[in-house]
Amino acid sequence: MRVSDKLVEELLVKTKNVLPEQLQTLKDQEQNEKKPLQDVVVAAGLVSEKELTEAYAKQIEIPFVDINVKEIPKEVLRLIPERIARQYTVVVYGVDEDGTKLLAMEDPDDIQAISFLQKELGTGLKIFIATRTNILQAIDQYRENISSEITQVISAEEEQAQ
Repeated sequence: MRVSDKLVEELLVKTKNVLPEQLQTLKDQEQNEKKPLQDVVVAAGLVSEKELTEAYAKQIEIPFVDINVKEIPKEVLRLIPERIARQYTVVVYGVDEDGTKLLAMEDPDDIQAISFLQKELGTGLKIFIATRTNILQAIDQYRENISSEITQVISAEEEQAQ
């Protein structure tokens, strides 16, 4: 997700987290470090990643979601392969009663990713935006699910051996 510097500045002013001279210092730091302003202000602790993502979500009119990663069913998570989830920073975190798949993306403006996901999952998709950190935590569930399954297989084999 690439948030415009203008939106970052508006958010800082709105939350009153920065004075005009501090904003100029942040812009100078952005130039010196060759990092986007959004990364500079998050690193400085002036705005959280969640606040920034929520503001971006409002601007682009995509609903924001904070995923509870422990509640994602394994079968839902596996609707897309882990490598695709990592490549596009996207995760399926639920399915509505009508079969609509709920996707959380870091960058819902990524037309290529959406097109690919529609081919893989069908057209019944509802797209949300979530923080990169939250999506990566959800993606980490692929590995936890695998390790718990390996543990279950090993336990079952040990029981049979006795």
